[in-house]
Amino acid sequence: MRDVRVEAVLTKACPLEVFEKLKDFESYADHTSAVRSVVVTTEADGTRTSDWTVAFRNGEMHWTERDIVDQQALTLTFDQVDGDFERFSGVWQVTPAGQDTTVAFAAAFDLGMPSLDYTVGPLAEQALQETVTAILLGVLGNDLVIDSGDNASPTLG
Repeated sequence: MRDVRVEAVLTKACPLEVFEKLKDFESYADHTSAVRSVVVTTEADGTRTSDWTVAFRNGEMHWTERDIVDQQALTLTFDQVDGDFERFSGVWQVTPAGQDTTVAFAAAFDLGMPSLDYTVGPLAEQALQETVTAILLGVLGNDLVIDSGDNASPTLG
């Protein structure tokens, strides 16, 4: 399994407003070319799934994920149910930090190709970090500080 973490700090931002923008997955393609499309479906029982198409190197990656929106905790938890990854799960977390707001993304994934993990895995990690960074910049604007890597949080259990 590979892990990706990206964290951003927005100065003088309202956490709830930031969360509202982040949970609007379908708008992501309007803000960055890294995301080709996202189609969100909400069932009568409240179950939410989203179908993603994102740019990956010279092609695209596709997956469907189950999304859990927790408005009170300001978290968006996801788990792939079908797609190009063998396994893909993670969380977006919005946290008040004084007058500022922190947005953290953490994900774990497995491409399901052990023989190619040494070469393809790092490329997929980098592509995912770049895509998340592009989403943050596109959806939340350029007035944020981004940290990708070991210092970013949250952690996955």
